[in-house]
Amino acid sequence: MKKFLSKVFPIVLLLASLNVMAANTVHILDASTITSVTGFTNKSISLIVDKGDGASEGTAAKVYIPMATITTAPTTDYYYLNSTAGPNYTLFAYTANGASKTTYSNYTIDFPLVVSIDSNAKYLYAAVKSASTYVVVANYGSLINPLDNTQFTLSISPQKICEGATLNTTTNCANFDENNSAAVTEAIKGINIYFFVSSSLLAIGSGDIGAPDTTYAGGVYFQANMSNQVFTNSELNISLSNLFKGDHRLIGTMASNSTFSTAYKGTYAYLHSLDSDSCVSVREPGRCQGAFVTDPVTQNLNGEFTLANLPNSTEVTLSVGLIDKFGFSSTLSNSIKGTPTQIQELLKKQACFLLTAGFGEEHYVINFFRQYRDQVLAHSWFGKKFIKAYYRSAPQYALILYQSTFLRWVVRSMAYVMYFFFNFYWVILIGLVGLSCYYLYFRKKLYTSAQ
Repeated sequence: MKKFLSKVFPIVLLLASLNVMAANTVHILDASTITSVTGFTNKSISLIVDKGDGASEGTAAKVYIPMATITTAPTTDYYYLNSTAGPNYTLFAYTANGASKTTYSNYTIDFPLVVSIDSNAKYLYAAVKSASTYVVVANYGSLINPLDNTQFTLSISPQKICEGATLNTTTNCANFDENNSAAVTEAIKGINIYFFVSSSLLAIGSGDIGAPDTTYAGGVYFQANMSNQVFTNSELNISLSNLFKGDHRLIGTMASNSTFSTAYKGTYAYLHSLDSDSCVSVREPGRCQGAFVTDPVTQNLNGEFTLANLPNSTEVTLSVGLIDKFGFSSTLSNSIKGTPTQIQELLKKQACFLLTAGFGEEHYVINFFRQYRDQVLAHSWFGKKFIKAYYRSAPQYALILYQSTFLRWVVRSMAYVMYFFFNFYWVILIGLVGLSCYYLYFRKKLYTSAQ
């Protein structure tokens, strides 16, 4: 009997585990690393996704969908990140008038899913939240036989998402309606989508399924965030200034009155391909000759940024723009010209060899000590001797210092300390006086208590 059980028990366990694995579930393909889904317009584009496991509405994976402009200007195509000298990407669209749908209304988004189905074949559905209930808007098209952890994609257009969302309410997509001349308000809308499997044949585009994670448990949530919001010069102003040269890089300072919120992705540099770009007065990226760099130069809305990996000795015309997660840019900043300079040329030009090697670029600290050299040291006997000794010995060590990360850090740290001392010595003096007074007070108190 024991021998029989020892052979049968592992088989029972295996069958049980297979049954658990084949439960009726839908989840996000690789939810821990998902960063984008594919959208098909007249070109395939990558849409940003904020990670979420999709187990509930609160943890839905958020997809950011750029929508076409409303009937009035500005044209969102000209603000889309991948637009170059014109609207070569036609964005997603919605119209409430079925007879007047454009081709753009049929553009779809592929949602990556992993499906498991038990012993009975099932349909794969997508339901969109409308008011407080969910409406089925799409299915896979055919029954799916039993399988375990198999990848599927279910394609849905923003048109279908909006049609489902507006079944019980008219507010969700009204500002995206191409044919609604009254839809003059730009908008960002989030609409929940629930993907699930069922053996029942459910009607598409009518009726509702109540609370889907109760009625059809085991599904997964996405949130479709749609936007046609762009920022013109009058709404968002960006200024670019103080462009410093570095070895294979430029360092600039930007300021903005940004109204970007959670949809902000980063600040990107725009490299103009023409020295004098006719788009500068309008500043719409899609009307300019040039392109954005691949990665953001900073995640800040104001302050200093560095644009690296530029060819030395080649002048570039640079602007910056704020990009949101939908792929829309703000209008561009003013443009500034700059020429990245090889370290050897910087050393010759700056004539502050060790500091230039330490910073590797033009810098306000270097400018300060250069002025101190010219206005103070050069006018004293000792200062002249120091300058002469410095320029006799420093050049031979500058390149060695530049090639050492640690030595450059040491030079920068010492330079900042000296810069602070020279400019804020009075703070140090006040601090010393304060410490001295405290010390005398403490000594007096000890002396008094000892009497």
